[in-house]
Amino acid sequence: MPKKTKGVILLIVWFIWAAIKDISSLVRPSTATDHAILSSAGLGGLFFVMALVIFVLNTASVVFLLRPRRAGIFILFNALVAATVQGTFTIAAALTNLPGAREAYMHSKRQQGLPVRAEALNSIFTSGTLTIAWAMMLAFYALAMAGTSNDRAQATLDCFIAELHRFSEGVTKDELDRAKIGLKASTIMQGESTSARAGAIAHDYFIRGRIRTLDEIKAAIDGITLDQVNAYLKTHRPGPFTIVTVGPKELVIP
Repeated sequence: MPKKTKGVILLIVWFIWAAIKDISSLVRPSTATDHAILSSAGLGGLFFVMALVIFVLNTASVVFLLRPRRAGIFILFNALVAATVQGTFTIAAALTNLPGAREAYMHSKRQQGLPVRAEALNSIFTSGTLTIAWAMMLAFYALAMAGTSNDRAQATLDCFIAELHRFSEGVTKDELDRAKIGLKASTIMQGESTSARAGAIAHDYFIRGRIRTLDEIKAAIDGITLDQVNAYLKTHRPGPFTIVTVGPKELVIP
């Protein structure tokens, strides 16, 4: 079996984590935020169907990454599509009934034994925050899916590197505000499970030697100014990059 590149190893680890999270949600649905929100909209059955499909696809993705086959690309692509569909349904259900989704989210967190702050919930369950979270999710999966087409691989890489270099030109206030909203929402939503929260705590302790509170993280995000961001981007230009590609053709690094 040929040696795996770092990029492939990262994908294997990510899909294993996703599969474990999927099976945990199926076994203990009361602790899954997606189940709570979809159930509040009368779509609890849909959660189990989508979670099972995503679990099978994520598991199959691990198998094909370990033992590559031509069908593997199709499986990986569909795993990403299925995750996008589930996320879209969940956010759409929350947008149709924000108070109900908020209560369902609180219940799922209490089932996990995690604290729930009213201020945090108020910042998450607004139409603006959820819409931005949905857009960020689509952007992430669109970027991941872009690499699944061999024909678009070189153009995708060229575009991606060009966008990274464009950061040195600075960002606008609207872009910064949207990024702040997305960061605050993702900071809270990433505590989806006890294991995810434990990982965040371990990361803080390893990097900083202490554990930050959500209030401290929120204050740090709010305290960032447009001048600070643009000054940093101007003096810290992107690069050099470590780029790993997987495919039948060698790509030219821009």
